[in-house]
Amino acid sequence: MRYQYFVKGMVCAACVAHVERAAGKCGFERISVSLITSSISFESALPEAEVKETLTRALRAGGYDLAPEPKKQTTDAEYRKIKRNLILSLTLCALLMFVAMGHMLGIPMPKSPHYPALSALLQLLLTLPVVFLNFKYFRGGFSALFSLAPNMDSLIALSSSASLAYSLYSTALILFGISPMENLHALYFDSAAMILALVSLGKFLENRAKRSAGDALSALSSLIPDEATVLVGNQYQKKKVSDISVGEIVVIRAGEAIAVDGEVMDGFGCADESSLTGESMPVDKKTGDAVHASTILRDGFLTVRVTKAQEDTAIRHILHLLENAASSKAEISRFADRVAAIFVPAVMGISLLTFVLWLIFTGSVASAVRPAVSVLVISCPCALGLATPTAILVGTGMGASHGILMKSAHALELLQATKYVLFDKTGTLTVGRPAVRDTSNIDGTLLRAAYALEKRSSHPLALAITAYAEEKKVHEAEVEDFQNTVGKGLFGRVSGKSYFVGKREYLAENGFSLPENTKMGMSEVLVGELESGRVGVFTLADTLREGSAWAVERLQKLGITCVMLTGDNKEAAKTTADALGISEYRASLLPEDKAALVAEYKKKGKVTMVGDGVNDAPALAAADIGVAVGAGTEVAIDSADVILSKSGLEALIPALSVSRLTLGTVKQNLFWAFLYNAIGIPVAAGVLYAPFGLLLNPMIAAVAMSLSSVSVVSNSLRLKRKKIEECPSKFIEKKEEKTMEKLEITVEGMMCMHCAARVKGVLESLGAKDVEIALEEKKARFAAEEGFDRAAAVKAINDAGYGAE
Repeated sequence: MRYQYFVKGMVCAACVAHVERAAGKCGFERISVSLITSSISFESALPEAEVKETLTRALRAGGYDLAPEPKKQTTDAEYRKIKRNLILSLTLCALLMFVAMGHMLGIPMPKSPHYPALSALLQLLLTLPVVFLNFKYFRGGFSALFSLAPNMDSLIALSSSASLAYSLYSTALILFGISPMENLHALYFDSAAMILALVSLGKFLENRAKRSAGDALSALSSLIPDEATVLVGNQYQKKKVSDISVGEIVVIRAGEAIAVDGEVMDGFGCADESSLTGESMPVDKKTGDAVHASTILRDGFLTVRVTKAQEDTAIRHILHLLENAASSKAEISRFADRVAAIFVPAVMGISLLTFVLWLIFTGSVASAVRPAVSVLVISCPCALGLATPTAILVGTGMGASHGILMKSAHALELLQATKYVLFDKTGTLTVGRPAVRDTSNIDGTLLRAAYALEKRSSHPLALAITAYAEEKKVHEAEVEDFQNTVGKGLFGRVSGKSYFVGKREYLAENGFSLPENTKMGMSEVLVGELESGRVGVFTLADTLREGSAWAVERLQKLGITCVMLTGDNKEAAKTTADALGISEYRASLLPEDKAALVAEYKKKGKVTMVGDGVNDAPALAAADIGVAVGAGTEVAIDSADVILSKSGLEALIPALSVSRLTLGTVKQNLFWAFLYNAIGIPVAAGVLYAPFGLLLNPMIAAVAMSLSSVSVVSNSLRLKRKKIEECPSKFIEKKEEKTMEKLEITVEGMMCMHCAARVKGVLESLGAKDVEIALEEKKARFAAEEGFDRAAAVKAINDAGYGAE
């Protein structure tokens, strides 16, 4: 079973590494620790109570602890507290700098012999509140240090404590009258306080940036309303969404966010499902259709039966996927974690060595403290720890906004390295439904007869011919003596003549002379008129998905080899492959054959498998990256690493674009994080002092350290402004425009606005739009699609207790 908990006390990549090691020692498997979400997830066969106790004990041994799930209100309150403490710290530091460095600014200082002692005590009094306001760095830092798992807080605590301790020593000398003026210049209270204040400033800015990086998750969460209107008997009641059970009836009015996953029981409406699919065009909803939580009913009125518990809704599933992706680790991130694990101890060693060397060469403790403190302050494991997860978080959020769901950071990292894309044919490259592609010798009489007979069959080819005839506005004719010979075809008399519809063999058996089959790789349905001997041919084939050809063409231009796999015969496979420009294809494959081919291509390079059906699941699981189209089966979606919720292959190109941009940002972040430390630590240690006389002040080091973390997060946020390659607008499904007509119904018995609302709701439930109720005129005016059933509307209003005509 997989568990997830929130951890208190993690501040940098070293913390992440320690928490991961601690959980590993507990015997937990597939551990993933996220600095961004302050969470840990892992798998264990132990019961939850034992898991929680074991994990708590391991974390506390290292100075960490479990924390409750952060709520938005709690997070906002904590954010305000950090901001308040920061303002107080900076204000006190400004006063401290004035006292400590006033003489350097030309401000007249008292000539009193007690001035050094007064100045030292005043600096101490101004420093102590800053230490108190930022005591968390000392508590967490020394706790981690004593647990032999030092982190960034340990560096801050050590550097600030060293400055504070030496300053207290100098203050004592001043109070005892030992070289007061000389020791006054050896005070580092301002450095101790400014280190804490500037680190807090960096944390504040970093926190703001991380909150912005998580906007995609927050925005999706906020789409789910807290309450919904539930129908109890004949009464409408407001109820918390968390208290609504499967089977209850929820009503949704125009403009409301849908709070549940369910099935429309009654009514008609138009829903905006962009939060789930990324598709901007509204979708009509009628009786029997599914609706989903987080979508918005733009128009209409729906009565919905709840079919899924709140934790099982589609939006919750998406949120879970995004959270998992944000907290999971890419391989490049694991490298950064390994470096961070040894980084803090190494920095402490360099700082100690710097102190010893400066003490030997200068003979002055004051001169040795400054560079040693600067080394501790300037080193920044935070930048290393944030380099990957912030970019991953932003990247997965970008993908979600385009209808692309990445299940893990691993998928986001590997997708851009794809060398081969293997496509399933039916339902992936094609829509999975046959359609009439061509006809031969089909006139109006044969088409009308075929339509009349096929209308009585549920065979997929019959449905395709029926749809074709309806497009041609063919009217249905009466059929006599109807016969269905299973596996062969249909017979019936239409307008006094005998007709056969079906396979070649069926018509041949009944004495027809048949034309030659010239459409290899396609299905045929023949229709023959017995009296005249005339035979017409419908040629049918699966229809290519909109955007499939464009997606294949773009992939090939990117240097990616496209291969089609199908269980269909070779002729059907060749027809589809030729239409898409795919030169490599394999036909007549079983599910295990597809998985074997994936393994074969993996020897040549990274393989992405795209599919939608149960038979694709083994191949999806075997590939480096499995991609499922959104309309696919649940098994295929569960086996995939990436889900294209728009149900179109054209979304694969933006997915590759997001992957490439994200990995590029991760590499930039890691490069700058390593470069910053490679340059900053030697400079802080004083390597430039001998040639240039340059020695870094600890306060400047604190500014540099803070900026390094903020710059990494800010660079990740730049991803949001980068352009993702999207599919041409011609492949985006457009809502069919329907002819609307204005209607009017006279309604007796309406007495008040409540009556008006009731009648309006009745009409909207039947699909009426722009309903206006004129009480004084006793009229209901509305717009409706051509063919609206006015009689049904009148009956519904009468059933509601009013008189309509």
